[in-house]
Amino acid sequence: MKKILAIGLIFLIVFLIYNFNKDKEIYYFNIMDKENNYPNLIKKEIPKLEKYINYQKTDLRVTDLIRDINDNIVINNKNIQNILIKADLITLSIGNNEIEYKIKNTKVTDLYNYVDEVASDIEELLKLIRIYSKEKIYLIGINIDNEYYKELIDYLNIKLEDICDSYNVEFIKNDVNIVKKVLKTYCKC
Repeated sequence: MKKILAIGLIFLIVFLIYNFNKDKEIYYFNIMDKENNYPNLIKKEIPKLEKYINYQKTDLRVTDLIRDINDNIVINNKNIQNILIKADLITLSIGNNEIEYKIKNTKVTDLYNYVDEVASDIEELLKLIRIYSKEKIYLIGINIDNEYYKELIDYLNIKLEDICDSYNVEFIKNDVNIVKKVLKTYCKC
């Protein structure tokens, strides 16, 4: 009986030490290819935000980001692979610029093949990010403000949603919903 009590006491002490020393601050990494306000809204509302790193380039393509991760580029004096490892929350908004450019410069008949390539590149990106991060990742769907291409964009977003399911990534249809989802997860608001 004494042994069982001693083992139970040891487990209780270990649990209390773990719980007391557990990191409760949020490390947030945002990657995006176009100007958007949702990171600022999220950043402002998350309590205990330890660090916020924003990687934003208006001409960032999915393949560029894959190369940047493989080359382990430096962002804010930290290597991107290290940032991915430490991040508790990652939001991705990428592919919009590529699709907008192709819509303007490609025949409609070729666009479906191109969006399949972009979806494949995003799958490769998610696979690569999952090597470094086991934490919460949100991918924001492609949002092009052009009613004529709505069917094409819906097709791509359905593909992206299926890909996200394979890599335990949360797919968010648009920017407005991401703020609500993230705050619901990381904030007791």
